[in-house]
Amino acid sequence: MASGGFLLKSGKWSLQLMPQIIYAANPSFETFPTEHADTYWNTYYRLLNTIDMPERFGNKSYQRILPGQSALRYTTGAVSLGISTENYWWGPGRYNALVRSINAPGFLHFTANTTRPITTPIGTFEAQLVAGQLLSSGIFPADTNRYFNGNRLYKAKNEEERYMTGLTISWQPKWVKGLTLGVAQASYQYLSDVKGIADILPLAGVVISSSQKAGKKAALGSLFARYLLPKDHAEVYLEYGRNDRVPTPTNILADVNNPRAFVGGFRKLFPLKKPGTWLDLSVELTQMGLPTPELVLEGISFYTHPFVRQGYTHRGQVIGAGIGPGSNSQTIDLSWVKGYNKVGLRIERLARNMDFNYTAFIGTRDYTRHWIDLSTELHADWQYQNILFSARTTLTRSLNYQWYVFPSLGYFDNGYDWLNFNATLSIAYLVSEFFYLTQGCIEIIFLNCFPSSHHHHQPHHRC
Repeated sequence: MASGGFLLKSGKWSLQLMPQIIYAANPSFETFPTEHADTYWNTYYRLLNTIDMPERFGNKSYQRILPGQSALRYTTGAVSLGISTENYWWGPGRYNALVRSINAPGFLHFTANTTRPITTPIGTFEAQLVAGQLLSSGIFPADTNRYFNGNRLYKAKNEEERYMTGLTISWQPKWVKGLTLGVAQASYQYLSDVKGIADILPLAGVVISSSQKAGKKAALGSLFARYLLPKDHAEVYLEYGRNDRVPTPTNILADVNNPRAFVGGFRKLFPLKKPGTWLDLSVELTQMGLPTPELVLEGISFYTHPFVRQGYTHRGQVIGAGIGPGSNSQTIDLSWVKGYNKVGLRIERLARNMDFNYTAFIGTRDYTRHWIDLSTELHADWQYQNILFSARTTLTRSLNYQWYVFPSLGYFDNGYDWLNFNATLSIAYLVSEFFYLTQGCIEIIFLNCFPSSHHHHQPHHRC
């Protein structure tokens, strides 16, 4: 990936152009195994038919030129209006955000947002409203000609473009210093189903439009809180979300049997002996899996929808938490920090799509199929004069890859396991501070994959 651009300002107008050029070799790798029984494929297609989330982006090299972090804005006072393709992060999470994150490419949208906190008698407020267009990946799911009980599993999606609108508001009450409370919400539907102002504006959770009553409009949202402890150099945070509607304090307490998710974590800086150096400890838990067996059997997962069957995605990638529907993760990071420089170790456990796991294997009571990724990452960020270096090396052990175990083995024997190595190097050069932000960035990702299983079956590399 290569990205570069500039920012120009004239009075209240600003133009930022920062396109991205992306190339991926995209060689073949093992996706959902054809050896899986038809009943597992039937369950798997309950997911594939309600979300646009391909495992592999086509069968050739992947090449894209995207507008990236580009925007044309008009800013007056504390308010900015603009047309943009920028990414935004809503909510307090460091590694996952339920409603808006930087996981998917940016999409063309209108934005109205505050540029600084607005002071009121009850505290300060910040907000952002977006309205834009979501695109499909254009890629078919795997094995579209597979049948189960005489019925074709693949159901063609409506490829019409989708309209998305969303809003986030955060409030810092003046009575509790360091506390931030907020709400984030989004809705999406096919353009032909947008009927009025209740669909055009982010009014989900306030007004139920006719398309929403007819089940043709999807809505999700979250409530979040963050509490800073400046004297202790610490923070704690929590985000709670729902996939069927925008959550409120009332429906959280009254209706617990719903597709829900949460992100929770804390962070603390420990001062070291050398002035200006710190030890940074952060822990975060993300739970996307369904809370009850009834919902699991209904096949409803976060970011999916039975009518708007691309789900909450853009160009085949989830707009919210990057771990995806039904997945749970636990992350801990310990880093040495001095100014912009940072060196650390991150450990993550990722349980992939537990909704599918329980739905597919609940009938056989096979509780050994969990697909678990255990990752250890060494990371470093370093600034040398005008050059910013960022490097990552990650070793990931995938247990029961694609929920597959070998039929001939014992119940608790190792399944289909992999050991993957990933290395990323990013270099950014700050050309000039005169234009506020003028930079170029090149990111190179190296992958080396090999099986860690001792079994004789040798599949294709999964890179």
